[in-house]
Amino acid sequence: MKRPSTKVDSTDPSFTAGDVKHAAGLSYRQLNDWDSKGALPNSREQETGWRKFTISDLFVLMICSEVRKRYGTPLEKLVWLKSFMMQEGVDHFQAAVRMMQHGLAVFIFTDLEKSFDMDADIAIADMLDLGYCGYDHPHAYIFICVNPIVNKILAALKKPVRLEISDRVYKARWAAYAKFSIHDDAELAVLDVMRDKDVKRFSVTARGKEILLQIEQELPEGTDLNTAVSGHDFQTVSVKRHEGKNVRISRTMPKKISREKIRKVVALQLNE
Repeated sequence: MKRPSTKVDSTDPSFTAGDVKHAAGLSYRQLNDWDSKGALPNSREQETGWRKFTISDLFVLMICSEVRKRYGTPLEKLVWLKSFMMQEGVDHFQAAVRMMQHGLAVFIFTDLEKSFDMDADIAIADMLDLGYCGYDHPHAYIFICVNPIVNKILAALKKPVRLEISDRVYKARWAAYAKFSIHDDAELAVLDVMRDKDVKRFSVTARGKEILLQIEQELPEGTDLNTAVSGHDFQTVSVKRHEGKNVRISRTMPKKISREKIRKVVALQLNE
């Protein structure tokens, strides 16, 4: 399904303090208080002029207001958040819209001190999987969904639109994950063999709920034939001779593996 078009000039100062009051739930008194403490982005040209806010300004204000309401965050922390999001050349509103046009849930993940990320939920999940928060000292983050905030702004446009979260991208991601993931012990065993530099060739025979994996290994030069033969109870040893000497010894070993679900792969890797 085609996503709605959202071409918006987010730098046009077209929102008033009244619009901010309605959208962000901030009274004029609160706006003045925020302004005095440096937490208010605005495009007022003179001290006595009317405040005007761009869409990007409004987005940042609504984020700050939501963070304060949900977490009771001091204004001093919000000054950092506002300053980070209002850096020159950065437009977090448009970035959020672009991701939302693909049906993604977009979140802000920040400690309000040094780190800030705004990305799709699946991208932030990947960050966490890679140990992004692997600190051994007390550390707190806030995690807030921006989709409702963006949609509230989009609803105030001359041509209102709404960007819904869709499961299309998530289904495609899970389908790809399933395709490239190991599903059972048998697949893991085959993959291990493929990565073993000592294995010259192997064959796989499917037998219902198990597979027969036959692995051929070339033994090191100088291997004693008697040692090779007695090394395993079930194997086929092949010898190539030249001018009365054993020049190549290889063994083929059968291995039956159940096609049950994968068992504790992560634990095995950690133990290694």
